Amino acid sequence: KYHSIGRGLVLAPPENVTYTWARMLEGEGGFVKRGEGTVVLPMANLAATGTIAVEAGTLDLDGTTATGRTFSGSGAIRNGALESPIIKVAKGAAGLDLGTIAPTGRVRIDFSEYGEEVPLKTAIPVARVSGSVDLSKWRGKNLGVTGVKATFAVQDGVVLAAVDYSGLLLMVR
Repeated sequence: KYHSIGRGLVLAPPENVTYTWARMLEGEGGFVKRGEGTVVLPMANLAATGTIAVEAGTLDLDGTTATGRTFSGSGAIRNGALESPIIKVAKGAAGLDLGTIAPTGRVRIDFSEYGEEVPLKTAIPVARVSGSVDLSKWRGKNLGVTGVKATFAVQDGVVLAAVDYSGLLLMVR
């Protein structure tokens, strides 16, 4: 068993190289996937509770389901399922590449790491998809201001969030 703290364990396989994680990773930290290669990580081997950051390359879930896990980054996730994920969005990022994975359950898009107040009425990329995806249960959180909400749409394979007022909002600066 390995114990993860802070940002967590970092694996960075180079392009055209695959690492397979076959040990239990536990703790409060996360898991960071860097490098242009692939990491095969079955969810049964990931008991660490931190964010799964897919910064580059591909994270292969080995046919398993990630339930209620938090993801970030602009890399690709393949060969698995996402059930009720939280996806963190950073300003200027392309969003996670989900390929044909269509998340199920409530999908929460977390803007807490956006870096500034989320702009209103601006299309913000949050994920990339190559199949159909049901956006009816996608919700924004940590939008920076009370009284705003995010709506989601797919355009040219990119899931876009648009943040706008929801009901009466009085802002005094």
